Amino acid sequence: MKMLVTILGWIFGLLFLGLAVFSMLAGRLVPGLIALLPVLLLLPPIRNYAHSLIGFTLPWWARSILVMASFFVYFYVLMIVASGFEGVYATPEIRTQHLQIYDQKMEQWPTAFEDVYVDTTYGKAHVIVSGPEDAPPMLLLNAAAMSGWSWLYNVGEFNTEYRTYAIDTIGEVGKSQLKDSLVYPPDGKAYADFHVEISDALGIEKAYVVGASFGGYMATAYTMHYPERVEKLALLGPMGMTPQTTMTALRIMFVQLYPFKSIQNSTVSWALGDDPYVLEETEDWFRVVLTSTIPRESRPPTSTPQELQGIEVPVLLVIGTRDALTGDPQRVIDLAESTPDIQIEVLDSGHLIGVEKAHRSNELIMEFFATD
Repeated sequence: MKMLVTILGWIFGLLFLGLAVFSMLAGRLVPGLIALLPVLLLLPPIRNYAHSLIGFTLPWWARSILVMASFFVYFYVLMIVASGFEGVYATPEIRTQHLQIYDQKMEQWPTAFEDVYVDTTYGKAHVIVSGPEDAPPMLLLNAAAMSGWSWLYNVGEFNTEYRTYAIDTIGEVGKSQLKDSLVYPPDGKAYADFHVEISDALGIEKAYVVGASFGGYMATAYTMHYPERVEKLALLGPMGMTPQTTMTALRIMFVQLYPFKSIQNSTVSWALGDDPYVLEETEDWFRVVLTSTIPRESRPPTSTPQELQGIEVPVLLVIGTRDALTGDPQRVIDLAESTPDIQIEVLDSGHLIGVEKAHRSNELIMEFFATD
């Protein structure tokens, strides 16, 4: 038993020592100091030295309780240290820097637009409105870690037939502002209600809806809960209609908590793919997200076949063959085919289909929405 305790002490002691050093190198001083407590309790040489100084040592069960408590306190404090301005950005300066990039992106917006702010339960929602005033409305729900500007590759074609409303997701990066940094939509129904509030304020009774990635999850939830408000639904590499893994969310959180350059590079390539145009257009924005925003576990639950069977409107699903976040296209197709009226298209693309394959995805969406 003593030998086992010693071996475990070495293993976990070194693990916590590495965690402490790693945290301090990443600038997380307080969590790093907290991670040192298990080192004192577990690592045999240090534990024995402490015993020689104070004359006693804690029993194994007491050390185990303290180690587990330290582990939870470490991650709790890590999240607090990471929290900051408006519950999204680490500092006001970072928010200003990021919104400067936002405004630079909006200089490329292909049509005349208006910035509109709508008061909601969760705070002010920012909406980019463009297109003919008398055209049918189209809601655009963006991918997580992006924002409304990311539709600039699509609205030029959309605005020939539709008036678009690109909504910055509340509680995410962008120009929407939380009322309370700790209160944001907790589930699909809450996001659906959030978009109903915006639609009501803008006088939109029924709209065509397009969602990308996490925006696809929100768009699907909106359609499930309020089918009478949706003409048709188009999804680009959506979350929620794809089997997700915990590792996907943990990888994003890991790089946000430990923003080392090598980890950033690996995550950028994994999330955005290797298409040069996509990297050129999004990497500057995405790197700020990875290094200077609040990590939040935003892995939506996967829709069940029964839920998808209940969707009452026509759906267009576009998925990419190289999409690391949605994974194997066939698994996506197998689940999505539970939807009664669905058209599925597979493109040679990474996760940001609307950017990488803008022309083709725009073409598919316009044709789908135009058909009876």
